[in-house]
Formats: sequence, structure tokens, C-alpha cells
Amino acid sequence: MALSFDQIRELERLGIDNVRQRLRYAGAGPGSIVPGLGDGRMLRGEVEDWLAAKDNTLRERAEKLQEDTLWWAKDINTMLSNVEHNSHWLGHNGLRKVDLRNLLQKVEAGPSGSLELDGEFESTFRSAPRV
Repeated sequence: MALSFDQIRELERLGIDNVRQRLRYAGAGPGSIVPGLGDGRMLRGEVEDWLAAKDNTLRERAEKLQEDTLWWAKDINTMLSNVEHNSHWLGHNGLRKVDLRNLLQKVEAGPSGSLELDGEFESTFRSAPRV
């Protein structure tokens, strides 16, 4: 028998760590009742299946985050590498070539509230919101 909606809601309320802790007190077999969970009729096998699904979801999210982060890092690296190759295009469209690495190093090292850096940043990123 599968977990009911109310049982799942109770497991969600308790959270993965608390459910794992309470699972320690259940018998070894999948048909053993897990004491201290909800209505007292949750079976070890059903709770283990719920935990496995939660673990799988968390793993997939972590993999997706890692994949997305790597994609952005590669994209930014490609963009910075291509700035030199696209300099002829930039000049013809009224845009100016900017050394982003140099600008970011200045921003990191510069004092907070530097009008010079603020002006350089605003002229580089014209669509950036003004504070």
C-alpha cells in the first residue's frame, strides 16, 4: 500500500533528517511499522522509498546546479575570449571594446563608492540600474 497524502505531508513536515532518525527505530523488514511517524501506520519500505525519491531529487538538483554553473563559466570564458576577435564588429556598431577582466579587478580592489569606478562601470554597462 502506498503512502497516503496525509502521510506524505507529515514526512515533508518532519524533513529528511528527522525521518531518517526515526527510521532507525523501526524493525529491519520493509513491512515493519516506523514508530513516531504520523498515524503510526507507515511501513519501513514505504518510508525508505520516499527517502530514496527525496535523495534522487536532491542529487538531480545538485547535478543541474553544477551543470548550469559550468555552462555559465564556459560561456563567460568564451565571451571574454571572443572580445578580441569581435573588436571590428564592436567598432562598427557604436560600441566600445572593454577589458572586462581589468574592470572587474578594479571594482574588486577599489574603494566602495568610488565615483571614478562607478562612472566607468556605468559607461560599460549602460543598461545597469542606477542606485
